[in-house]
Amino acid sequence: MNIIDHCLLKIGVYYGMGDYRKAIETATMIMNNSLKDDKIHEEGRKYKGMAYHLSKDYDAAIIEYTTVIANWKKQFGNEPNHAYELKGNCYFEMGNYFQAL
Repeated sequence: MNIIDHCLLKIGVYYGMGDYRKAIETATMIMNNSLKDDKIHEEGRKYKGMAYHLSKDYDAAIIEYTTVIANWKKQFGNEPNHAYELKGNCYFEMGNYFQAL
């Protein structure tokens, strides 16, 4: 198991324990230890957004998801459907149903 896989596994454990601060720290570590134009960097950002989302810091989560969407399209040329869905879920949970669509 490489270090990135190990970190992703740890993030899942932190989610399960409800320790979103540790999940955010681990996702940030993934981002800091990967190349800016690497999918791993954007995956780290996505997991960071998910930790914010789970801790109900919706504004921070939306910022992370928006950045994933912008960077993913620019760097990899396809649509990051997962980030759109997660961002829509944040808006839905905030009660902003129009933006959730």
